[in-house]
Amino acid sequence: MGVQVSAVEIPYAGINGQIAFEPSGPERATARVELARDRIVEAVAGLRGFRLLRLGGSSFHGFVHDEYTTLPDVTNRPLHMSLDLEWRYIDPAEAFGGDTTARMRTIVREVFQAFESGSIQQMIYQMGTRMLKEIAALAEVHLEDNNRTWDTIAERGDELGVYTEGRPPYGCHGLVLKR
Repeated sequence: MGVQVSAVEIPYAGINGQIAFEPSGPERATARVELARDRIVEAVAGLRGFRLLRLGGSSFHGFVHDEYTTLPDVTNRPLHMSLDLEWRYIDPAEAFGGDTTARMRTIVREVFQAFESGSIQQMIYQMGTRMLKEIAALAEVHLEDNNRTWDTIAERGDELGVYTEGRPPYGCHGLVLKR
């Protein structure tokens, strides 16, 4: 006999005072726990809805192309993506101490800002390996991105160009890394 409980954060931030609020984020924390009579069976936490935009330092270059490849080789492009991630703890009791969620938010933002990627797959791999390296309590991380990178309409060399919303189909990648 046991119980499963899940929750999703609905983040709000104050507007010039203490009685009015507006949605913040867009990412929101999630948690799921399964309890038996005498123990915590499983604890999983996550963040859903990251929306990330980088105007340079991302590429799609040097990969094998097949009939399903829709992107041309590009050495410097904007990168626009959404990201969801979940993590599972080695010891489920670890989910109830510390602030892993804040650390995960920081890792996602720092890697996205600093890492010059050759692909979105490489970007999420860097995020996941850093999470496992820096947070010893994690057994595994699952990252799923949705590539919404804009199409280039006009380029201006090293300066910003003109872009438009990417055309479908949009890329989606999933990655699970375990200890």
